Formats: sequence, C-alpha cells, structure tokens
Amino acid sequence: SLPEDQHIDAFIGRRAVETLDELAAAPASPFYAWVSFCGPHDPYDPPAPYATMFRPEDMPLPRRGPGELDRLPPMVRQQSTAFGKEKMNLWGIPDAEIQRLRALYYGNVALIDAWVGRILDRLQARGLAENTLVIFTSDHADCLGDHDGLWKGLLPSAADMRVPLLLSWPGQVQAGVCP
Repeated sequence: SLPEDQHIDAFIGRRAVETLDELAAAPASPFYAWVSFCGPHDPYDPPAPYATMFRPEDMPLPRRGPGELDRLPPMVRQQSTAFGKEKMNLWGIPDAEIQRLRALYYGNVALIDAWVGRILDRLQARGLAENTLVIFTSDHADCLGDHDGLWKGLLPSAADMRVPLLLSWPGQVQAGVCP
C-alpha cells in the first residue's frame, strides 16, 4: 500500500486545495472546479491508516436472495461467471472475503471523505464558502457482494445504483433530505 501522500485520491484532493489557494490569491471572480476522485474503485487500496480503519468482521454480510441469479439474462450470467479474459467466477465468494473487501472499500471512502473535508475547510478559510455551490455525487455505486456481484453494472439493484447527492450553498440551498 502506498503512503497517503502518494495515493491518487490524496493527489487529487491536494491539487484541489492548492487550486483554492491560487484562486484566493487572485482578484475575486467566479470559478468552476471539478474535483473527480478516482475511488472508491477496485482494487480497493486505501493507504494507512485507512487500510485498517475498519475491521472486516464488523462489516455487514452481503445480501443475497435464493434463485436471484437464475433469473438473470444469459449475457449478464456470462459476464458474472467468466468476467473478461481473467475467467473469474464472481459467484460464491466467501463471506469473509466480501467483508475484507468492504472494509477496504470503506477505507477508500474515509480517505475521500477526509480530503473533501480539507477542501471544504479551505473554502471556509479562504472566504469562498459563503458564495460557492458545492455538489458532491458519484457516477455509480458498488455491489460489494450483494446479489453475488462485485463492482458495478452486473444487474440493476439499489446496491449498484444508490449514490449520494449532496448540495451546499449557504443562504441559497435549503437544508433537508429528499428521498
């Protein structure tokens, strides 16, 4: 595992913070910044201390339904049993291995969360927070063993499609939760 300062998500977060410093030093003008973290994607590779932040035995077990894989279209079944040239069988991965992957995934999420916090803190410190719309979202979720799937896109399910959408713009966006 790489040290945190060499991890791709730390690099992206650090560049975002540096960019905010550069913006704050320039004359005030509107700006747009897109900060696109790479994680959490497989292989789940959080640096220390995030790699051991979550204990595998504390992770929830995967959700699986009897016979649900038998209802999949043939192409999806083929993808999930012979994934690409590697011929990896994604079905029947032991629960303990799924829990280990989940703990590492959560570690990747915690790393990104820490960098998002640093970015928000820098916005505040540079006097940019009150006039900045911040949007946090993701392009997809991850099955993480639910429905005997790993990664993304094998079958439509909440495990694969639920993503966060958070908006913050003080005085402009009303606080609340939308189901």
